[in-house]
Amino acid sequence: MILFDLNINDTNNGKIIGQTIYNCDYDVCTIPLIKAIGNPGDYKLTYKLKYFGNYEEFENSYGEIDLTIKECNDTYLYQDIEKEGFKS
Repeated sequence: MILFDLNINDTNNGKIIGQTIYNCDYDVCTIPLIKAIGNPGDYKLTYKLKYFGNYEEFENSYGEIDLTIKECNDTYLYQDIEKEGFKS
């Protein structure tokens, strides 16, 4: 089993909704759907291996993905639909 987690680099302005800790077992690694919410802007979604199971730990066991949360168009009524403090 390999265990890793996901984070967003600015937790004051963004949040990940859904499961942020995942495991991979044998030859299958499935990531359930997540949702990133927050104020409009550019963020980094980071992942890091936390547990290597039967495998030897190695350096650089992390990575990041660029994430942009865009402004909604003007006709949309901003609401905190996720009840997390961010209007989306």
